[in-house]
Amino acid sequence: MNQDQFTELCELYALGSLDSGERVEFENHLAGCQDCRAGLSQAMELNEMIWTATSQIKPRPQLRSRVLAGFGQPVKERRPFFGWAFAVAAVAALVIAYFGWNAEHTARLSNDAELARLREIQQILQSSTTKQVTFGPQPAAPHGTLFVHQKLGILLIADGLTAPQPGQTYESWVIPKTGAPIPIEAFTTSNGRGISLLRSPLPVSDLKAIAVSLEPANVPVLKPTKVIFAAPLG
Repeated sequence: MNQDQFTELCELYALGSLDSGERVEFENHLAGCQDCRAGLSQAMELNEMIWTATSQIKPRPQLRSRVLAGFGQPVKERRPFFGWAFAVAAVAALVIAYFGWNAEHTARLSNDAELARLREIQQILQSSTTKQVTFGPQPAAPHGTLFVHQKLGILLIADGLTAPQPGQTYESWVIPKTGAPIPIEAFTTSNGRGISLLRSPLPVSDLKAIAVSLEPANVPVLKPTKVIFAAPLG
């Protein structure tokens, strides 16, 4: 395994979900890698924070696989999780993507508005009536999944995004079947991943696509400046 692969195993190791061969290989690597020891410590702290935030939400088994599929990652069969571990593993992936694996950013989880947003995202992912629409199958280009719920909204999970230049940010947009694009929100990226949530007052049937553009940071936008991709809703 390379360093990036070992880093990705920190979260799974913290949950005790590695198979015996992976666990031995990771522990041998851990003994000589300060970065992974720090990453494991962060993963355990993050799991504790997320478990506290989501302990009252009953997770569905498909939650974690939906998150990984949203990032275009294969879902490897692993030994069964306890119910809470499904929620923690899935939401941890979202938090890392949304906040970045950074103590200053993850501290925002103590903010009630951010917790409410995280729960909204989790509800969309868990619902049995949520429709999944993948886009951008090329690994080198932006790709990911739209999770579409008629009442709860639309969740965009994107991977393969380049870090914006200083003074720029990503902006998500609703593309209606008729009329001009409507801005949703500015969002950040971490390790090429980004998440955007639409609480749409419009019927999903009236929408054509969700788009992402690069825009000047902290400047109100009226129309997309540089469209990076548009993901059809099906």
